[in-house]
Amino acid sequence: MKKSLLAIAIAAAVPAVASAQVSIGGLMDISVVNVDNGAKSKLVTSTGDRSSNNINFTGVEKIGDLSGFFHAEFGFDVDNGTFNGAAATTYATTGVGMTRRSVIGIRGGFGEIRGGRDYTPIFIATNTNSIHGTSGYASNLTYINAAAGGTGVVGHDVRFSNGVWYHSPVMNSLQGANVKVSGSGTGSTGAGDGKDYTALTLLVNHALSKRTSIYGTWGQINNEANQNVGVRSNGLTYAAAGINRDPSAFGVGLVHSF
Repeated sequence: MKKSLLAIAIAAAVPAVASAQVSIGGLMDISVVNVDNGAKSKLVTSTGDRSSNNINFTGVEKIGDLSGFFHAEFGFDVDNGTFNGAAATTYATTGVGMTRRSVIGIRGGFGEIRGGRDYTPIFIATNTNSIHGTSGYASNLTYINAAAGGTGVVGHDVRFSNGVWYHSPVMNSLQGANVKVSGSGTGSTGAGDGKDYTALTLLVNHALSKRTSIYGTWGQINNEANQNVGVRSNGLTYAAAGINRDPSAFGVGLVHSF
């Protein structure tokens, strides 16, 4: 009798537990790179040159016709284990832990509303049109989130904090999005006056399995007479350049998602 009551109690509790799903995922990337600042070259180990390293936690709970959800994600460097790479000290000072994404929201037939720290519209648009995703030497995406290492070149923020996002439902294959953000972002000042540059980039990726792949990536910056933009990947400058130098980088690496 007691066993029967226990079985009934467990059966009644299981659906409630199963309706709330939490998962852990992420990505790890390591590579060996030859970087050349236009004057000399060196061989170094690197990380995140194919995709940004991260560990993330996501959760979804069904609430009638609605779904509540969250996503919390932080970045790190595989080669040395540093939390969020070179920016670790900055974020430790400001108290930011989930440096990549930190959002909570609700979705349903009306669309989706979420708040917290998330990607900016210009980042999403640029990322969609980049063969490298969020990384890659000299890819356009690496120049939108901070000063590009040269004079007169300033990009746009990748993420906004203190934001509220609304995404409409898909209607006839179209979807709109409105973003409300408190706080400020970085604007673009452009180049000009001999401060122009061109970027060339190439990526070759070979999948070993569904989650593991090897890659080769190359990039080069051609600076004009008064420009000194360096080769960047994943938001970091790998080959700082002197005025009118043409830096480049070539690397091979291994990436695994989980």
